[in-house]
Amino acid sequence: MSITCIVCGHINTGSTNYCTSCGAALEFEDTVSSSAYHLPSGTLLRQSHYRIEKVLGEGGFGITYQGIYLPNSAKVAIKELWPEKAARMGKTITWPPSIAPIDRQRQLHKFQLEASYLQKCYHPNIAQVYDWFEENNTAYLVMEFISGKSLSKILQEEGVLSEEKLKGYFIKVAESLTVVHSNQLLHRDIKPDNILIDHQDRAVLIDFGATKEFIAGQTREMSATLSPGYAPLEQYSYRSKRWPATDIYALCASMYELLTGELPAQATERAGSETLIPPRQLAPEITPQTEQVILTGMRMKVEERFQTAEELIDALKGKFVSPSQRKAWGLLKQGKLAEAVQAYQKCLTNQPNHGEAAVE
Repeated sequence: MSITCIVCGHINTGSTNYCTSCGAALEFEDTVSSSAYHLPSGTLLRQSHYRIEKVLGEGGFGITYQGIYLPNSAKVAIKELWPEKAARMGKTITWPPSIAPIDRQRQLHKFQLEASYLQKCYHPNIAQVYDWFEENNTAYLVMEFISGKSLSKILQEEGVLSEEKLKGYFIKVAESLTVVHSNQLLHRDIKPDNILIDHQDRAVLIDFGATKEFIAGQTREMSATLSPGYAPLEQYSYRSKRWPATDIYALCASMYELLTGELPAQATERAGSETLIPPRQLAPEITPQTEQVILTGMRMKVEERFQTAEELIDALKGKFVSPSQRKAWGLLKQGKLAEAVQAYQKCLTNQPNHGEAAVE
């Protein structure tokens, strides 16, 4: 029996599953690729450094494969840039005529930026990036392979999370955000689908495809990339001030869904007549303290949310300080007594049972 390798053309004889010339997986007649435009199992990339094993998923402008780094046989995730309406001739991608050459370069640059952003943000709860390269008329991103499930999949299969389990995961994700924000970056697409739980019960933040650089409080143009229900109102605008609190909103919206089983109302609806249903109305077992954390992080006004991931972490650990109370502290330190009193009054108006502010 002989079979021709579709990758290098070598004719293989005998009972073997891999090409004796290039190492690619051999496709027999009953082997069918998962899709006509997916790279087939056994495809080699980067001068035979990587071998495609199977498709893990696709979405937006990318296809993600499970692969092998051949020098040490380590599993990796390989993300391939796949333009909308593209086609494939062999391994090579054909870009559609509707995408002008300058737009093609922009897409390749954006893909490269995702790699550079991930390299800046080294943290155990962020998927590591190992390599980036152009090949087959497109680009590839090689990342840490994470064997596990997304929180959205866990919610779908197992139901809502326990409060204790959720806090453990989200404290770690918030810690990873401190690294992201310290590099003047916003993730901009935090949601249960982009948080994976591996077999060691580690929460890992993934998909930095929407990430953008920012300067806190400054207005600049950004594409309105968002996921409804998780995105705050300012993210719907192309020109709006950006803050770490933008990601905090999405993090708290994710907690809302994972504890109640319900996606929160979209920010655009909340800006109109629809109000956000308090989590405890949907799931009475949620503690008032956790509800307070979620609702604070999901305030419509940026200045009324937690301003940093560190503030959210403290609140999740039981050391809740409202943004208005924190503002009052700052005014007191500056000697602005009248303004500090107004801030404390606002704090007590929003939280009548907040005794600490009254004592201060």
